Order: sequence, then C-alpha cells, then structure tokens
Amino acid sequence: MAKTYVARFQCPYGDADKILILRNRNETMEQIQLMARHFDCPVHGVQLEHPVEAKEIMDTLSPETNPMRAVTGSAHKDQRRSKRIALQIRVLVHGRVGKSALFHEETSTQMVTSHGGSLALTAPVRVGETLRLVNLATRKEEKCRVASVEPLDGVSKVGLAFLRSAPSFWGLDFPPVGQ
Repeated sequence: MAKTYVARFQCPYGDADKILILRNRNETMEQIQLMARHFDCPVHGVQLEHPVEAKEIMDTLSPETNPMRAVTGSAHKDQRRSKRIALQIRVLVHGRVGKSALFHEETSTQMVTSHGGSLALTAPVRVGETLRLVNLATRKEEKCRVASVEPLDGVSKVGLAFLRSAPSFWGLDFPPVGQ
C-alpha cells in the first residue's frame, strides 16, 4: 500500500530548510531516510542531500487541493533553473586539498548549465568546498562550489554551482527550461 511521507532537508550551509511531501511511495521509512533527494535551496540552488528527519503522515487531501507538491527524482528534472547541455569544454580547476595543499587540475566538462556544470576530477574534493574554474577557451574565471561528488574508479564525477550568476561563462546561449 502506498504511503505519504513528509521529509525535511537542510542546505549543507545551514541557510535554509525545505519540507517535501512525498506521496504514493512504496518505500519503507528507512528507505526514505537513506535516499538522497534533490531539493531547491532558496539561497544556494539545487542540492542533493539526505533528509534530516522524515515521518509518515496521513494524506487526507488530494494532490489537487494540497498546496504542497510532491517532489520526486523525476519531478526534479522539471525544476531545473537552466537546461543541461552535454558538452566537453576544457577547464582548469584550482582548489585546496585540506588546509594547505593547493591543486590545479586540467579536465573537461561532461555537462554544462548556465548555473554550473559537471566534470571528472582526481583531486579529492568535498561537497561545499569552493573552487576556481577557468574556461581555457575564453580565459574567463568563476568561483564555484562543489554541489555533489560521485566517486568512480580513481576519479570523481563532481557537480559544480557558480557562486554568482555567470550566464556567459561557457560562451553559450542557454535555452529556457522546458524547450
């Protein structure tokens, strides 16, 4: 029998919480608590985190009358701030490992958006760290934060979010979401 849960997510920076109603779910409470989900922090944009708390609720309101919308992994794709484009752009990443060791790594993007992108790094970065990204074609620089890290055979797939709006950083005109 499908259940409805309410889950509270917290931005890793502690600036904002987000409450999500998860309707018609077949997962157990434990599975809900262990599953990272995307949510939109009003300060830092889309985040991927585990809930800080969750509980099962009685859902007496239909989705049409309930002002809170259910958000699932598939619904997240429609909530993006900008369209994802699979594109390899050579970049130089500057950062810090620990408190003192600096690194500089040349790599290529896998995916770009007007708000950031994803790439593979061998440097051990963590979610929340600030990096400096240089587009080697244009020599433009932007500060970004590590939004996600997925370890893969000696490298990590790293999601980056620009610290400020930088729509021209990649040298592209991004179509609006949904087109």
